[in-house]
Amino acid sequence: MKNRHSRVINRYPAWKYVVLVVTLILLALSAIPTWFGEQPAIQVRSTEQTGTLSSIASINQLLVTNDITARQIDQQGDQYTIIFDNENEQSQARALLDGELSDTDTITFSYVSVAPNWLSNLGLQPIKLGLDLRGGVQFLLNVDLDTAFNEQRVAIADEVRSMLVEERIRGVRVETLGTDSLEIRAQSPEGMQAVRDFVRTNYQGWDVENHSRRLVVKPSEQFRSEFRSNTIAQNLKIMRDRIEELGITEAMVQRQGENSIRIELPGVQDPAQAKNVIGATASLAFHQVKSPSERVTRSDYVVQDNDGNDVVLVKRPVLTGEHIVNARAGVGEMGMAEVNISLDHAGGRKMSDFSSRNIGEPMATVYREYTTNVKGDTELNERVISVATIQSQLGSQFRITGAGSMADAQELALLLRAGSLTAPVTIVEERTIGASLGAENIKNGFASLALGLGLTLTFMLFGIAA
Repeated sequence: MKNRHSRVINRYPAWKYVVLVVTLILLALSAIPTWFGEQPAIQVRSTEQTGTLSSIASINQLLVTNDITARQIDQQGDQYTIIFDNENEQSQARALLDGELSDTDTITFSYVSVAPNWLSNLGLQPIKLGLDLRGGVQFLLNVDLDTAFNEQRVAIADEVRSMLVEERIRGVRVETLGTDSLEIRAQSPEGMQAVRDFVRTNYQGWDVENHSRRLVVKPSEQFRSEFRSNTIAQNLKIMRDRIEELGITEAMVQRQGENSIRIELPGVQDPAQAKNVIGATASLAFHQVKSPSERVTRSDYVVQDNDGNDVVLVKRPVLTGEHIVNARAGVGEMGMAEVNISLDHAGGRKMSDFSSRNIGEPMATVYREYTTNVKGDTELNERVISVATIQSQLGSQFRITGAGSMADAQELALLLRAGSLTAPVTIVEERTIGASLGAENIKNGFASLALGLGLTLTFMLFGIAA
């Protein structure tokens, strides 16, 4: 018997039991945060802790006054984390704080662990739940590359016409050809050569074909492929920026197929705001206004204002939305909603140069948006939201009015901060997924884990006893 016992000890040395016990402890510790789970929360960051954000007590008082109960409020430096029991209270608190905070404050939706702090200090976090377990909303968007491509073709045609006017070259006609080409007819060889040199210098991805008394400008196959890839990549980045501006964390944005983008927003139960922002293609452009006495030319175009009046504009914009680096909604001196805009260095220089040469002249702010009609076709809608007289030289910061209500101004500011899409998108599929199936799967997962762990320990005990 003694020899047999010795053989058992040799077969199962003590260090193996130590390793087994340590492994079980680590597995149990890793599972505990997931057992406690996560709760919906709002993270508020403020650069000036005054008024509503002066203390935890002031935030709690504001919530209690509006019948909103916070499970927990924590503060770390200039950031507050407010934890709630459900998404409804989270959404109500977000709407309430939006009206109380200043433009410099930021609010982010998130989910935080409610496990004991000592587990978080050890670096142990709950398993992140995706759309299938947490619920939320999923969008499938189609990127209209044809419209984006046609916009570039129209821009090239406008640039060629502007060059001809500046160089005082007459007898040249620029027209669109088919779905992706331009046709240029000139009465003189000098005009043909000027157009040929201009396109080859400024638009290297476009080929210039010589025909009898005309030129055909069309994109190369390599340019088509690069344009498609770059447009999708830029739209993906802008979508991620927009979702970040909405304050939604743990979102997934990825390309699907050749011309589509799939977006998953876990934990979002009300997709209305996300849908409006994700699918919007709003942008701003600033144009010089022509005097009523001036003759309308092909380089001008007519856009209606908010009252339905025609405004004649120089077609080439002074500045486009790509130079906008920040935009915040506010209230002006007359109590009207306005959008305060900050430009990058290049945009500030352009605006400064133009305004210094046109003091006393009007400048229009044009709002552009793509929409989908009943037939499913993409349509461009433009309107002049404001016409202001330039009183002095402008720089990198100025403000515009005429965007509408404060809610309209806030949404426009959000879109301008996140960027304008390089190609219009259409939401072709929208799914709202409830979390009931996810909760059931999580419950079953824990039951399976407990059963498996129990069976493992039982077999271990039988092995030791044997």
